[in-house]
Amino acid sequence: MGWSSWEAYGTSVTDAKVVANAAAMVSNGMQAAGYRYVNVDEGWKQSSRDSNGNLQASTSFLTTYPTMSALASYVHNLGYKFGLYVTEGTTACVGSSAPSAGYEYQDANLLSSWGIDFLKIDECNGMAYDSDPNVWASASSNYLYQAVWGLWSAALRSTGRQIFNYIASGPVGTVSAQWASQAGGNMWRIGPDIGYQWSTVDPYFDLLATAGLAGQAGPTKGWNDPDALIVGNVNLTDTQGQTQMSLWAINAAPLISSVDLTTLSANSLATLTNSEVIAVDQDPFGAQGVRISKTACGSGSSTGNNYCEVWAKQLTGTNTCAIGLFNRSGTAQSITATFATIAASIPACGSGPYTTTRDLWAHASLGTLTTSYTASSIPAYGSVMIKVAP
Repeated sequence: MGWSSWEAYGTSVTDAKVVANAAAMVSNGMQAAGYRYVNVDEGWKQSSRDSNGNLQASTSFLTTYPTMSALASYVHNLGYKFGLYVTEGTTACVGSSAPSAGYEYQDANLLSSWGIDFLKIDECNGMAYDSDPNVWASASSNYLYQAVWGLWSAALRSTGRQIFNYIASGPVGTVSAQWASQAGGNMWRIGPDIGYQWSTVDPYFDLLATAGLAGQAGPTKGWNDPDALIVGNVNLTDTQGQTQMSLWAINAAPLISSVDLTTLSANSLATLTNSEVIAVDQDPFGAQGVRISKTACGSGSSTGNNYCEVWAKQLTGTNTCAIGLFNRSGTAQSITATFATIAASIPACGSGPYTTTRDLWAHASLGTLTTSYTASSIPAYGSVMIKVAP
């Protein structure tokens, strides 16, 4: 859980903006709710290395602090872990920032000396190693990516500092999640950048439901990352932001906010700090949710995806489960979750009756539920999330 600069600022990020958002998380309660990482994405470094081959911070980024070490120390003193971004591509994904291909160990040691705790390793515009067939498999093969990020994992381990390893590129899908875990990744992207509106969030329903993907996530494996939370972005309604939060939580996804937190509305803040929903995401059992059903419903969706869906996630505790009911259509819908159907996919959830029940957004008990639960009039692009236990 934490914050990333990318969707908020892109390459116009500065150290002052980073500090302002870190301070905002302290004052608005996000830090207390569990948001612990402050991650600087592309835009922090110069496009060339110094005479010793070291990465250099851009003068347009360091506007307040004299060095990256000083910035990292300030962030640490606020109670956070500090993250940075590098790329393995022949050029950066945006701009022309110095790539790390061939410098993995040198960069790992330098970044470690600055005090980073999290490293996002991206790749765009072709892998620098692609042209060497004597070393690497075909550029389209997962073996290439596993080898490169395996090299990074070894480089990070060699520093002696515990650095969270975020694999942010490579082919996506179930097989890719498997190689990313085997390569030492702690979390890995399963799709493109999230974008800035509902139409770019909606595809993640189907990406997260990819067959076999949920089985690749867990405390001993790592986490499937559908990219940042854009709750609070002006192009996303409060209802849509709550639905993104619900979908990420039911799928045990990393909760990395990427908006300007200094202008966050009260409704968006309430979504991001809902302790009951966060508890589902962070449940120690670590199961990723699965889609139980996807049914055509409603009309008028801005994305053309008029579906009603039921998702479920096993939680810690006997027959304890989180259930998400999602309306992807453009008109209000009633959606029913049938417990026996959920149990057919996740036996550990049980099939009811449940006497301990909660509506996690309304913060209210639902009383005893026997065989099913129906949420009435879920608004367009809306969601309901409940927790059930015997």
